[in-house]
Amino acid sequence: MRISRKTLHDALKELNKVADHKSSIPVLSHMYLNAAFNSLTITATDLNRRLSVSVRAEGHIESCCLPAKLLEKLVKPEGRKKNDYVTMKYEDGVVTIEAGGVTTKIKTLDADDFPQPMASAHDLRFVAIFQRAHFRESLSHVIPAMNTDETRMNTCAVSMDEDRLAATDRHRLHWAGLPITVKEPLLVPAASAKTLLCMLKGTVNGLVITSRTDNVLQVRSGSYTLQTKLLQEEFPPYRRAIPPENSETLQVSLKAKLLSQALKQINRISSEDIVNMRVNGQIQLQSADKDATAEVIVPTASSSHVDGEDDLTLNVNLKYLQDAIHKDSDYVTLMFHADEGPVVVSQNKGRAVALVMPCRV
Repeated sequence: MRISRKTLHDALKELNKVADHKSSIPVLSHMYLNAAFNSLTITATDLNRRLSVSVRAEGHIESCCLPAKLLEKLVKPEGRKKNDYVTMKYEDGVVTIEAGGVTTKIKTLDADDFPQPMASAHDLRFVAIFQRAHFRESLSHVIPAMNTDETRMNTCAVSMDEDRLAATDRHRLHWAGLPITVKEPLLVPAASAKTLLCMLKGTVNGLVITSRTDNVLQVRSGSYTLQTKLLQEEFPPYRRAIPPENSETLQVSLKAKLLSQALKQINRISSEDIVNMRVNGQIQLQSADKDATAEVIVPTASSSHVDGEDDLTLNVNLKYLQDAIHKDSDYVTLMFHADEGPVVVSQNKGRAVALVMPCRV
């Protein structure tokens, strides 16, 4: 079998993020190779996620399991060579791999030992089809707000419910709109959500096709297929935390790039996680360091602040505010609420929204 070296290596890099290299089950640190119809499908799993990638190939090879990390190292391209290929040959439980003039023989594990898919095509029921670019944009917006505390599994996840994706760590909340309503709520584990985002990188064209069983979600896009176990916990009723429309005491709009650059400047200088905000006709950002003070003024495009009114001051987690700003947004709107209420960050005409709670210092 003959395969493009770069194409194969790109696929193996993503698959190695799923393979379980610490498991006591040897086959989980391996990849399953299955050739058919001038293509090679490679699969990795940690028993909670199963990721498959199909690449174009010439010829055939018997189904087998090869060590994941070793395989990636062997086929890693050297420099920027074009039209560089890898050849594989299977014989008596050994795969001979030739890449870059180096020939390596690797013992395989039995293909029958590799775990079966989590759900068969017969068991899956259709959920929805999304435009790849739109779904990736929504997913990339909510992922930063996922909880990292594994004792709270219901928030170490992304929720897909009705017309939104959402994530929260109980200090902040991100949600993003979906163009299609999902009838049955889904709770996707954090690791699987990150894998899904990685497989959607690259080309913006194409579709994301989702289907499910009661316990498994399958996502297909391009040459990738992901199956993941779903969490059975209940996601927090986050919609209750969203302030009613027009309840803000102050609203400002400004260029997202200007605010993002200002926060980066403060972050470079400050050793603290907190930034002080003073809001009037403009936004003044000040680090909370005791030894050194950094200050940046950000002009606004519009503000509801009235001359003569007191400035609004509050402290906000610097990283949370940075994460709330989507890199592809032109303008961002900040809505402030009374009585130490949340800061609501809205962009892309309300399709991507974040709620950040002020900090007490």
